[in-house]
Amino acid sequence: MGQQFELAQGWTLSEAAERCSPDLASAWGAAYAAWNRARTPLPSGPVAFFRRSPHEIERLRLEVQHLSDELKANLWSLLIEGKLVGFGSREGPSTPASEIPAPAWKSLGWPKRVHSTLVERVGSRIKLFNVRIFPRTEQSPAGEPPARQPLEEPAVKSSRPATEPKRASPKQESIREAICALWPTGIPKGTLVKTRNKAIINWQKSEGRAVVDEKTIHRYFKALESR
Repeated sequence: MGQQFELAQGWTLSEAAERCSPDLASAWGAAYAAWNRARTPLPSGPVAFFRRSPHEIERLRLEVQHLSDELKANLWSLLIEGKLVGFGSREGPSTPASEIPAPAWKSLGWPKRVHSTLVERVGSRIKLFNVRIFPRTEQSPAGEPPARQPLEEPAVKSSRPATEPKRASPKQESIREAICALWPTGIPKGTLVKTRNKAIINWQKSEGRAVVDEKTIHRYFKALESR
């Protein structure tokens, strides 16, 4: 109950996007209203209706989409940089929420602006429900929602996740990056160790990162479990 109450103090994705870019949000609202008006036939006589041309309607729709993409890009940039932090429920709206790692936002999509729900763009396309956004503060323990404060002044420094190895070597960092890129919301339950290790090594090779062997990957996960 405590965590759910604290999460309720956070912002939805739409609220966070609007607070991060108020002028852009205002422009989006005006463009959306214009697009809706253009799609609505207007009476022009007893039995006739005036309709905008399909070309004009499509032009307005593209303007709405362009502004929406900019709003999302601005918000995602702050989340990837660690100036903001997000929490979401992975298995369903009623399950406990957990922190979304900053690198994971690169692989997450926001399919419907009216919902605060995320979807993986690749892989298993797992959904994250009831997503809430907070400013990152130095006092906030990793994995716990920070206290609510104005989004106009987000903290610059981000706290490191509790499970991340301190002073990671290039090989450890390469493993961590592979995990975040391949499974942004966590490695799915039931994934075979052999399959997991092969995916990590293949990603390292394709991305030009430090390539490790399976023993190193095994030690990495053992270290995480002991923390």
